[in-house]
Amino acid sequence: MISALLQILLLCISPYCKGTIVNRKEPIHIRINQVGYHPFEHKSAIIFSHAPVKERFELIEEKSGATILTLTSKKTVAEGWGTYKYYYKLDFSMVEQPGQYHFTAKKSGARSQVFSISGSAYDHQQEKLLEFMRQQRCGYNPFLDVVCHQKDGRSAYGPMPDSTFVDVGGGWHD
Repeated sequence: MISALLQILLLCISPYCKGTIVNRKEPIHIRINQVGYHPFEHKSAIIFSHAPVKERFELIEEKSGATILTLTSKKTVAEGWGTYKYYYKLDFSMVEQPGQYHFTAKKSGARSQVFSISGSAYDHQQEKLLEFMRQQRCGYNPFLDVVCHQKDGRSAYGPMPDSTFVDVGGGWHD
């Protein structure tokens, strides 16, 4: 019994012991423009990880599975994307053929979402954006057919007495 408990304890603390080698692979994240890309415009994807990324990435045509392009990521000097320390960029602007694609990392197998290259990639996006803005507006929500945050705006530390109702309808939730 004590031997089993000791083994469990050693397994739990060993990754935290100085000098211990832990065979742990950090995930690689590949971010693309989910709306898509126009064929003749700049196209790039962002790679980020907690550990250095030293592998090549393949651009795969979704329908055929064919490798269209193999790229080496270029380290960026960008900072401030969450807790990640390593950021890279994949520039695939030279690909102009419309279609559905994804990126796959050759060694780790990390994979991006499927994205499109299309002359109509941005068609009707303004309607989707306005729909989201209308839904995020405080007050009447046309999707839920409800009015939110009624009479919950109150003054504090101002020229009006504390807790005086202030109509603040029309703000934004997000």
